[in-house]
Amino acid sequence: MRKKKILIIVFILLCALTGISVGHYFWKESKKMTGVEWFAEQESYVKQMETYTDSMDDIMTLYLNGTITKDDFLNHLSVKQDELMIMKGMYQKEKKAHPVRTGTHNYATKKGCEAVEKCYQAFDDLILMAEKNADDKKALAYKYIAAHETLIDHLSDYMASYETVSEQLEEIKDE
Repeated sequence: MRKKKILIIVFILLCALTGISVGHYFWKESKKMTGVEWFAEQESYVKQMETYTDSMDDIMTLYLNGTITKDDFLNHLSVKQDELMIMKGMYQKEKKAHPVRTGTHNYATKKGCEAVEKCYQAFDDLILMAEKNADDKKALAYKYIAAHETLIDHLSDYMASYETVSEQLEEIKDE
């Protein structure tokens, strides 16, 4: 009789654990996005980067024209580095909270999402380059243009992907 009770309790516990595991699996799956849905989210990050780039351009122009001092320039770069860390942190947090379902990316959505991530690294590189070259304004100007070209290349990849995926994005917006 006692063995029967133990078997029943074990059976109930196994059923409960199985139910919890299945529920947890479906809860985690419900948070996942398709590749197209995650790509659609990139638009807000790209807009954020546009604002960030405009601000960087303003700081660079002020410094190269002699309107602000080197110390002011370096302080602005420090603030921009902090802003970038926050932007990257928000991006990574959202990426972790809503992972992409396996097999739902196509070439265009994957390439576009990777392009956005590469922009964050390009901004890091740009700030480091500006800090290192703050003493030589001429070199700074040329290197800034080159660094800007890298950003433009990544954003071009994003825009090409956007054009390819635009019909799928419209379907998501209509839902």
